[in-house]
Amino acid sequence: MMRSGRWVDCSWGAQLQSALEQLRPGRVRLEHRARRGCNLPCALPEVVLAQRGSFRAPDLIILDFGQNGWGGSPENLEEFIRVCHLFMPQTLLLIIWNKDMTNLDPSKGDIKNLQSCRALSGHYGIPLLNFQAAMEEYTRQGGNWSQLWPRVLPEEHHPPWRTHAYFTDMLAYWFNRQLGSSESSLQLAPVLRQPDDLNVDQAWIPPLYNVKLEKIQVCLFPLTSHVAREPNGSPTRSPEGRWQLYEDRRDKPGWITMEPSSDKLRFEVNFSRKARVVIQYLRSYANIGTAEVEIEGSWLWQHDGKNLQGGKGRSFRAAAEWGHRISVTQTVMLIGASLPNASWETGAVSFRLADGPKFKVISVISC
Repeated sequence: MMRSGRWVDCSWGAQLQSALEQLRPGRVRLEHRARRGCNLPCALPEVVLAQRGSFRAPDLIILDFGQNGWGGSPENLEEFIRVCHLFMPQTLLLIIWNKDMTNLDPSKGDIKNLQSCRALSGHYGIPLLNFQAAMEEYTRQGGNWSQLWPRVLPEEHHPPWRTHAYFTDMLAYWFNRQLGSSESSLQLAPVLRQPDDLNVDQAWIPPLYNVKLEKIQVCLFPLTSHVAREPNGSPTRSPEGRWQLYEDRRDKPGWITMEPSSDKLRFEVNFSRKARVVIQYLRSYANIGTAEVEIEGSWLWQHDGKNLQGGKGRSFRAAAEWGHRISVTQTVMLIGASLPNASWETGAVSFRLADGPKFKVISVISC
């Protein structure tokens, strides 16, 4: 969803809020949870934290990751679906699919994503709206494709306000068609569930892709959370002040340092007997460096080797630069090696910029 720029008030989210307000005055509230550079795996920890800080469950969650990315695997979407059901079992999900508009023709990845969205939609009974199909139908009836999405170059990922209006019309049409049947049938009220473990969903629909929540890259029952968007009691600076919490771009806060030094940014955390740490940081293609990550405590830590350097231990390197010409939030999980008679303990996660001009930490969550 477009969150900045001169057309911010005309994004499809803002327009949909206006349409729903006209349909149900004073009875509808739409929360914007999307942010640029945050794909589906990046958004999953935020779902867990959001429901923990809420007093009621939402009636509907709209998933639109056409431009930020579905995560590269059908399991990512199924993980999201099952986590939502774990905490919000009566909340309706709505999937919106659109191809990556940096290219004119759908890529193999686009086709794969659509196939998995359709499969999961049918498996779980989740509505699926296909904006790509709507654009194709529009052009078949004589419409101009460029009016729907005129910007298809890599540097112009976001369309103008007019495209957001078409998007809103599609959603409003769906709401109008579904509203009558929803009101005429018995609907269970949304429930915000706070389970102690994963056993509450054992009797639910079996997973399509053999997803196991106990193995996903997120803390489902976090003990400590340091999140830049809602820092609460988290540190706002490092001891020497080289790290500061601020927004280097609108609506994109983080703990940021701009020069290598010995100054460390330190987060105190708590661990359970099955210790996990989830770290999120900025990855980009320019003006970004590598940080040393250290975890204090008696645990030894291991990771999948995809994004961190360093074997089993307490010290790792996180290289934030990559070759893709996009900036995204990278999510990494570290798993603590079992200790004899382990129960819980306190520790800390620290960051130091070792090489390069910049590093940005977005969140640190432990369980």
